Amino acid sequence: MKRTVKRQPKSLLAIACLGTVLVSGLSVTPAMAQLTEATNETAATTREAKQSQVRINQIDDQISEIVADYRVTIDLLADLREYNALKRKLIADQERRIKVLRSDILNVADIQRAMPPLINEMINTIDLFIAKDLPFLPVERATRVAKLKADFDRSEVSTAEKYRKALEAFQIENDYGRSIEAYEGVLVTADGERTVNFLKVGRIALYYQTMDKSETGMWDVAADGWTTDLPGGSRDQIDTAIAVAREFVPPDLLLLPLPAPKDA
Repeated sequence: MKRTVKRQPKSLLAIACLGTVLVSGLSVTPAMAQLTEATNETAATTREAKQSQVRINQIDDQISEIVADYRVTIDLLADLREYNALKRKLIADQERRIKVLRSDILNVADIQRAMPPLINEMINTIDLFIAKDLPFLPVERATRVAKLKADFDRSEVSTAEKYRKALEAFQIENDYGRSIEAYEGVLVTADGERTVNFLKVGRIALYYQTMDKSETGMWDVAADGWTTDLPGGSRDQIDTAIAVAREFVPPDLLLLPLPAPKDA
């Protein structure tokens, strides 16, 4: 016997499939929405974290700059304190000097009155000293004293300049005592005038030697005149000493005759 199978209408089958799809769609859509929302929140949180990190880095850089500036300021402050301490010392010294200068200004009139007599005494002392000294460089030294006396009587030469020149003359005379010098000059004796070579050894001795080296003499302090009574070999020693003084030959040990002291 042949069984008859009843087939449902296509419309009902389609409706059933559509219902199944709708039910599936209703169950999946909320989960996807939640996932999307969570993903978006995570992304937003990540962006905010990055922005916060950027701000933190900027603040850290600013703090580092502020700390560096603070350290520089502290060092500068220490330098300024030391500088001010040194300046205070200088100011104190300047104030002390100002007091001294004010005192000198008050006494300047007395100083001006005292200076001319002092300078005049200095010039006379040099003149007297030269007259009693060995007769070396007589023209040069006499000319210097004459110039001092002439300047002393000139009103256009300041007191300070007169004093400076007098001191300079004293210094020159002082240097003569520490030098060995040979020079050409005129020897004046009872026999007349002759051009000779002079040798000055400090203020200890003064010698002369004629140009042809035939005559050698020495200033005798005790007799206050020239003498040619010298020990043997003195001519050669004085000749060598003149060459040494003029730097013609290297310095060497010399045996020169010395005059006896005037008090002997």
